[in-house]
Amino acid sequence: MQMPVYQSPQAARAAIRYRLPEIVYQYLIDIGADRAWISCTDILKHFSLGKRENMMSQALLKLYATGRQRLSQPERISEEPVFVLQVRERWNSATSKTVRVFLVERNRFYSPSRP
Repeated sequence: MQMPVYQSPQAARAAIRYRLPEIVYQYLIDIGADRAWISCTDILKHFSLGKRENMMSQALLKLYATGRQRLSQPERISEEPVFVLQVRERWNSATSKTVRVFLVERNRFYSPSRP
């Protein structure tokens, strides 16, 4: 699955808002990992989505909060691209800020829809 380059700020915001699970799924494939600790900055840089750390962090927190509900419905397991398993805060000495990092796992049973 090839991710497009987002030319406008509006397209980048829409991608984060509506396609974040697929973006994280593709990121895990690109780095060759099934499970990894990720930061929003890593994904934003990887897909050239600009500086939308707060927006992406809030979306990943929402996935984390609703993850247990989704896992309790086995018939829907193939619809979820990724699972957000843990959230932690760490100090980023380069920016002198505390950032959230997320432990995400790629769903091996997910089958991306083809256009």
